[in-house]
Amino acid sequence: MKHLCSTLTMLVLAAFFASSTFAAEVPDAWVKGLWLKATGLPKGSELEDMTQEKDEPHFVYSIGMGDDGPAATIAFGRVPQNALAERLSKLDRKALAEFDGAESFAKTTKNLKFTEAPKFSEKFTYPCQMATYTNAEMGLSNTILFIQADNFMFYAQVNRVTNDKKYSAADAAKWLMQLNMVEQ
Repeated sequence: MKHLCSTLTMLVLAAFFASSTFAAEVPDAWVKGLWLKATGLPKGSELEDMTQEKDEPHFVYSIGMGDDGPAATIAFGRVPQNALAERLSKLDRKALAEFDGAESFAKTTKNLKFTEAPKFSEKFTYPCQMATYTNAEMGLSNTILFIQADNFMFYAQVNRVTNDKKYSAADAAKWLMQLNMVEQ
């Protein structure tokens, strides 16, 4: 009997540690509060955790293959509500350039549209902004959705190779509409 109790205790402890180890391996399991979940992406989309700071998670799905890498990516993450997020909520183009991070943003950006996104605001019940533009130098088309929640600004950014015929602006819009907010 003593041996049986000892074996049962070991099995329970092993199961506990195995389940806690598994929970730590789920990429966004530690994110507290609201989060974005990508659904309806093409088969074979691969997720990579690109988080550099614990409070600012950043995940990227690679979609398809282009000449020099993925044909498209969808990146999503969150940052604390701050001055940059506030400026983005007011459709400040300089804030968009700061968010993009490219030094040559003004020179290489073409067809920039930065507007409120009422259909997304209705879906997510938070104010949303949408930016679309192409980077002529890199040959990329960008679509970014900003969701202004209470404590965080969430974003989902679709980058696709502009001259790749497999994925279009309509695909980017569809992927963004299929995002869901989930409570962790």
